[in-house]
Amino acid sequence: MEDVFLRKIILPLHIFGVVVTDINGESDIFINQNTPDNKLKCVLAHEEKHVLRGHLYDDRKSVAEKELEAGALENLG
Repeated sequence: MEDVFLRKIILPLHIFGVVVTDINGESDIFINQNTPDNKLKCVLAHEEKHVLRGHLYDDRKSVAEKELEAGALENLG
């Protein structure tokens, strides 16, 4: 896997995490800094699955399909 960097930032309350990849193929996982500690591990695992499954480079699948593949975050609401 390429380099992945984890950063905590302020995001809208309904967004727990997001992955952004730069032109060098390095991924930044941004985690909402307001996410409770007991949910961080789940959010990080979910975002890592997006990186591992190559979702960042796959335009053939919808966002909904990618979210299902990475595992729903229904327990975080």
